[in-house]
Amino acid sequence: GRWLAVFDRLDTLVGFFSVGIVPRGSEDPFALRRAANGVVQVLRQIGREGSPVLGLSALLRSVASAYAAFGHVVTEATLDEVHGFLAQRLRAALEEEGLPYDVVQASLEADVGEDGLVVHEAEERAQLLARFKGEEDAKWTIEQWVRTTRMARKGREEGHLAGSPQPDLSLFRQGAEADLHALWRELREDWGSLTWEGRLARLRGFAEAIDRFFTDVLVMDPDPDVRRNRLALVAGVADLIRRFADPERLVVGG
Repeated sequence: GRWLAVFDRLDTLVGFFSVGIVPRGSEDPFALRRAANGVVQVLRQIGREGSPVLGLSALLRSVASAYAAFGHVVTEATLDEVHGFLAQRLRAALEEEGLPYDVVQASLEADVGEDGLVVHEAEERAQLLARFKGEEDAKWTIEQWVRTTRMARKGREEGHLAGSPQPDLSLFRQGAEADLHALWRELREDWGSLTWEGRLARLRGFAEAIDRFFTDVLVMDPDPDVRRNRLALVAGVADLIRRFADPERLVVGG
């Protein structure tokens, strides 16, 4: 019954959005916000009970395929818009329940893959981040995460990471490179078997190795192969961090 209600509301949202009927400002004559809120709340409940829940993009593609069977094509842009609309309703719900806006935003902007946001997992990550920010090591740890994601973005923007290279151990010159690589490799291998709490604990353990890496290692080395290899390692670590949350959205004290 609950899944029927979810798909009924998603069908409504996709149908209206696909013909350009989208809530604007205070206007919402077809109660689309209420429909989206209903989807979010039911998915949260199902997820909390431990039942498997697909990501929003996967659910929306299923709805779009049903429309396609009747000759109505729903574009990827429309599905992205509905996904964003549902994420906004989740953000509003979590903030109304007292979670800080920055941890909610950081969780919602995690790299969630092609299946899209899994509602109850985004909620759990936001709750974990809120508790973590009260810990003594939070500010310094978040700063190390941000150093990593910013350097990875710089490497991509400057074209050093074209082709998504993997780190080559034979090109390491410093112990700090090997140490960070070992942490990255182990967490990447263990990721699927860990809870979100376990993943956060492991990511917190990266902070010291990241700091030592940026202290001891010249990332933008004159040798292009060494530089590319170091940036590949940074990007790999950044990708794991961003699977959990976007650390650049987190507000830390001075």
